[in-house]
Amino acid sequence: MTVYKLIGHNINQRQMASRGHAITFSHDGPKSFIANQTFPRIHNVKEYLSVCFVGSELQWVAFRPSFKTRVPNLVVRPQVVYKWLQALKHVNPLYKDIVILEDDITIDALNNITDEITNNVTAVKIK
Repeated sequence: MTVYKLIGHNINQRQMASRGHAITFSHDGPKSFIANQTFPRIHNVKEYLSVCFVGSELQWVAFRPSFKTRVPNLVVRPQVVYKWLQALKHVNPLYKDIVILEDDITIDALNNITDEITNNVTAVKIK
């Protein structure tokens, strides 16, 4: 993964950019992908997405109420999810036969993913 910090010469040229760290692992995703899968995958989110808060448990409890506003990149916007799934279906051969669910239950689940994630955050205090 590559992370870029974007800075312009003048104050009006500066841009917002995410900074952080990532650990990646090789996987056999394309080989194990099965056509006719249903997307978006909303069940068992904690199996494939997790958040680690660096700080004490007490700090996490204090931070948690403001999580959605202070970490807006982790808020799921269903309309964006559906646009990207449609794009993948049209441009990526692995996704051409997927089934896209756009029912109320799925949309509600997408809207609640951030809450589900915050219920499973691990606080890690670094010494």
